[in-house]
Amino acid sequence: STYGSTEEDIADINDYSGVTTMAQYANDFIVDDYLESIRLYSYDLQNGQKINDYHVVDGRLPKQPGEIALDSREGFLRDLSIGDTIQLQLGEEVGNPEETLHRQTFEVVGFVMSPMFIEVPTRGNTTVGNGTLDGFGVIARDDYNMEVYTDAFLRLEAAKDAISYSEAYDEYIVQESDGLEELLAQLERRRSTEIQNEIETEINDGWIEIEKAEQELAD
Repeated sequence: STYGSTEEDIADINDYSGVTTMAQYANDFIVDDYLESIRLYSYDLQNGQKINDYHVVDGRLPKQPGEIALDSREGFLRDLSIGDTIQLQLGEEVGNPEETLHRQTFEVVGFVMSPMFIEVPTRGNTTVGNGTLDGFGVIARDDYNMEVYTDAFLRLEAAKDAISYSEAYDEYIVQESDGLEELLAQLERRRSTEIQNEIETEINDGWIEIEKAEQELAD
């Protein structure tokens, strides 16, 4: 959903029979000094990565907040080594890291590859920098300061034993898709209603404050 996913949403998806869900935060920023764009994915330090697990090329994944494992893509953040530090640019136009993250400086502890980009030479588009994402980084979930998850990945457990793209695999995916799509549509409608209610509450609170101020002026 473009509205993001709450803990309640993720719990409801996990209740769907035969589905494993991994929720995470992801946002795009600019690395200061290098002026390269980076998408920071949150990593669960306690439970690891259930889906799309990383392959460590050098060093390790983060073990505590403040650490980062960088995309091993050739040419990305050239000359950085394990033990070096990166600093994110500040500002709303570059991802607003002072609001969405608890910290803006990270120590490099490793270099990794992601299965999301095995056959994809580019890293996608972004709203920061020149519009093209240069690479990604992996940080502790606790480094994020966000109320809703931006990404949720689903795995159908029965499908993991089937050969990818085989007839049996495709048939199972099609069979399960309708029920899952309906559940996700319901959750999106619920999230939309929650956001609308939050906006209406803020507006009503604003009017109450205005009425109080007008009354004080009148008195």
